[in-house]
Amino acid sequence: MTPARAAEGGLCSDRLLQVLMSHVPGLIFVKDELYRIRAANEAFLELYPPEAREHVVGSTTLESYPPEQREQFLARDREAFENGYSRTIEEVDFPGGDRRVLLTQKFRYEAAESDERYIVGIASDVTQLEAARSRASELGAVVDCSINEVYLLDTATHRFRDVNARALENTGYSREALLALDPLELLEGIEAADFRAHLGDLIEGGAQVVTVEGRHRRADGSSYAVDVQMQHIVREGVDFIAFLALDTSELTDFRHQLVRRNDALLQFAYRTSHDLRAPTLSSHTLLGMAEEYLKAGQTS
Repeated sequence: MTPARAAEGGLCSDRLLQVLMSHVPGLIFVKDELYRIRAANEAFLELYPPEAREHVVGSTTLESYPPEQREQFLARDREAFENGYSRTIEEVDFPGGDRRVLLTQKFRYEAAESDERYIVGIASDVTQLEAARSRASELGAVVDCSINEVYLLDTATHRFRDVNARALENTGYSREALLALDPLELLEGIEAADFRAHLGDLIEGGAQVVTVEGRHRRADGSSYAVDVQMQHIVREGVDFIAFLALDTSELTDFRHQLVRRNDALLQFAYRTSHDLRAPTLSSHTLLGMAEEYLKAGQTS
């Protein structure tokens, strides 16, 4: 049970409010129409330095915060008093030195024993969640800008869960159309049984990374060469297959050009050596005859 503190005047004599203050997790406080804190639970009070906690209830504490945060608190307080409810995600620099990101909801109510109006604030600490979202957003931006096509496959259904911008650009599908495809409707050049076996090896831990070569079929029916790497990712409750495809069509075309040029060079060398063979033999014969004459001491 979380203790609560209240200012004198019977504010917390209301049983429902006491239960709320004592049992609901998170940071809880009550403000009057002068924006003074009239009650708070210990989780809220612990955000203040020990020497200041006794003075929180009964004051606005606004002087403890930077001006921009102070105005933000008051704006949400006024909204709650006027409309009955307010909600915001706010970054707060508490006097104790902690910086927290809070999801704060404020509800207006009237005390049972009087006509006085109050607002109850319930705040949840979402600092880690917001940090995770920020990291995910940054990582998502990197993935979306990757030169690789990135696909996320569900480990149970083996269907696409998400794709990046490069995949949409290269294949010409809309996101909805691409997510509706079976991976083997996109990836050509590999047998279904082999593909399923590769996924099984990844999921069961028999392989860390599987690499295959194939072709991706575009929405217009054409295709292009790809090198595909698949990896099973399990981390912090996330479980999926990462399916990365690199468009190798230009590299494949370059290889074909290199092979053709190499073949042409070999043909040129063969023809040249064949064309030079007869003159070389004739010259060799004439030199032999000249050598014979010289040895016999004959002159022309």
